[in-house]
Amino acid sequence: MLKNDVAGLYAMIRTIGSEPGLTKIRIFNSDGQISYSTDSLEVGRVVDRAAEACIGCHEDNGIRSVLPESARSRYLRAGDGTRILALIQPIHNEPACSNAACHAHPPEQQVLGVLDTQMSLAELDAQAAAMTRSLLIWLLISLSVVLLLSIGLLEIFVLRPIGKLREMTRRITHGDLDHEIPVTTTDELGEFATSFNVMTRELREARGELTAWGRTLEQRVHDKTAELERAHEHVIRVERMASIGKLAAIVAHEINNPLAGIKTYAVLLQRRLARAREASAPPTGALDDTPEILGTIANEAGRLGDIVRNLLQFSRSSPLRVSAQSIDDIIRRSIRLVQHQIDLQSVELNLEIAPEVASLECDGAQIQQAMVAILINALEATREGGALEITARPCDDRVEIRIRDNGVGMDAETLAHAFDPFFTTKESSSSNGLGLAVVYGIVTRHGGSITLESTPMQGTTVRLLLPRVIAAKDAKEETWSPAMTS
Repeated sequence: MLKNDVAGLYAMIRTIGSEPGLTKIRIFNSDGQISYSTDSLEVGRVVDRAAEACIGCHEDNGIRSVLPESARSRYLRAGDGTRILALIQPIHNEPACSNAACHAHPPEQQVLGVLDTQMSLAELDAQAAAMTRSLLIWLLISLSVVLLLSIGLLEIFVLRPIGKLREMTRRITHGDLDHEIPVTTTDELGEFATSFNVMTRELREARGELTAWGRTLEQRVHDKTAELERAHEHVIRVERMASIGKLAAIVAHEINNPLAGIKTYAVLLQRRLARAREASAPPTGALDDTPEILGTIANEAGRLGDIVRNLLQFSRSSPLRVSAQSIDDIIRRSIRLVQHQIDLQSVELNLEIAPEVASLECDGAQIQQAMVAILINALEATREGGALEITARPCDDRVEIRIRDNGVGMDAETLAHAFDPFFTTKESSSSNGLGLAVVYGIVTRHGGSITLESTPMQGTTVRLLLPRVIAAKDAKEETWSPAMTS
């Protein structure tokens, strides 16, 4: 420029502009006219000062002599869409130029023009894109490695301990409390595993205590069951003795009649024999009725023996002994034991036994005891001149026995407690209230059932259902519960 070698300057600019990456080099004068450009078509064109490329230097229609660094660059788009970086460099009127003899510009003009250089960023963008892709790939690889390491660490330090906890929980659910989780860390999971082991040990100790208590309770239940069985046997003996006490008066009357006959005929024979000894020879026909008298004595003695034998059989205490028994014989023996009470109260007795119920597998003595207890209760509830009905008939594979009286009956509250031990509505001190409770025990041990139907002032019906054949499980002594209701 000092030599004013414009051609050399332009040649140098063309040489530089041909370098790769440089798309355009232009020189603007102070008036905004393009005095030189690598694109010859632009030479001589005047650029609008309000354009994006000029507004940085021309502000408020003036010329800025100093351009900040941020305003010296801008980004453009080429026709193919690639980015272009444009750099503006002001050409100042240096003192060496303004003082030179060849210079045509006065010193007051600070800016002579502008050098506009445009460089393509396609390669740079491609490299940036490649670097971005490479960075993304490495980022993905790094993330994958970190993820795999995280999964491994999660598996080692979290999932495996949790899996052990889950396995222990499953074992505890199935009752296995003998295993503990090995504690290898001191973190939160380690503390949790320690707490879980403590809980397992406490559960194991609690289960041991509960098992011991269970055995103790089982032994106590066994002992109490044995006590109840003994109490039941005692209740049966007490009831039997109470029933024997009630039968004593009846038997006394029954025995009194044959004894009176035996005594009368024995005295008569003694007198006849005494007269015969005094006369040395008996009068003709005096002893002709002696065989009849002796026969009467024998019959009355036999009758007395039957009464005593029935009483002894009734009072005999023995475990459940099952054998084939005649229902007719059991019922009739029971009636004979209370016959005097029936006669004394003038009770009308109706007995109906179907021939189809000839035999029954049972303990005859205990069934007879139950029958006598029911008959005594029925007679005590029946007024003088009342009626007593006894029927026995088949009912499927069982035998049904009904004892019905037309006595005072029971209300609903009394009926609900009829089978309770020691419950009684009788005012007599001889009635201890054990009758129906013992009957219930006897019938249930035979595998049967007993029900009551009663209406106040109309009477009571007792219904027994006994199996013809007792199953093996029913042929043994069973625990009897005193809390029995109808």
